[in-house]
Amino acid sequence: KWDVYYNFGQRSEVFHDFGQWSGPRLANALGPSADLNDDGTPECYGNINDPATLIVGCVPANLFGGPLSMTQDQLDYLTVDLTDTVLTTQQEAQASLTGDWFDLPGGKLGWAVGVGYGNTDFEYQPDSAKQQDAVTGNTGAGTKGSLVSNSVFGEILAPLYDNGTQSLDMRASVRWDDYDAFDAETTYAFGVEFSVMKDLKLRATYGTVFRVPTISNLFGGI
Repeated sequence: KWDVYYNFGQRSEVFHDFGQWSGPRLANALGPSADLNDDGTPECYGNINDPATLIVGCVPANLFGGPLSMTQDQLDYLTVDLTDTVLTTQQEAQASLTGDWFDLPGGKLGWAVGVGYGNTDFEYQPDSAKQQDAVTGNTGAGTKGSLVSNSVFGEILAPLYDNGTQSLDMRASVRWDDYDAFDAETTYAFGVEFSVMKDLKLRATYGTVFRVPTISNLFGGI
């Protein structure tokens, strides 16, 4: 028997981040302020001795004025709405063959072989203000990268014994995975399954595994 498949998937996400403050605006609002134009309302200045350094649109803020001392105008000036985007694209393909080989005391020896291909592209694009370290919350660079793999695998099932009440089966498998970002890896497994009686079955398995690093692990920005 044979089996062939191809899978394509794409996921896009947009995250809206509310409630953070703009770092440069916070610095302006907490900086020098004065009412140099005598209109009864203080304004932000780069230098209170120089009216030409007026920061247009800035609303002075006092973080130590007590409860409810922050006005809506101050909050409107300080807060920024941020947008992060994530795009993930995955492709998978596999072809496999399965069949029987020859008779054993418990039945026919079963086997399976196959090849596989995988390709994952991932891009995380944080808001430009986060990338420029210009907000008061978490900041950092984005992540962009891809990971491509090619695989070959095989497996056998050997029914070593079966008298209708008791049976003994052995399994063995091996897999080779080659990735474009790091060295190839071979994993294997062996297993035994023993049906002692109708209501009792014993199983034991030994195998090797490894964790594939994610694209964020490999290409994550600081």
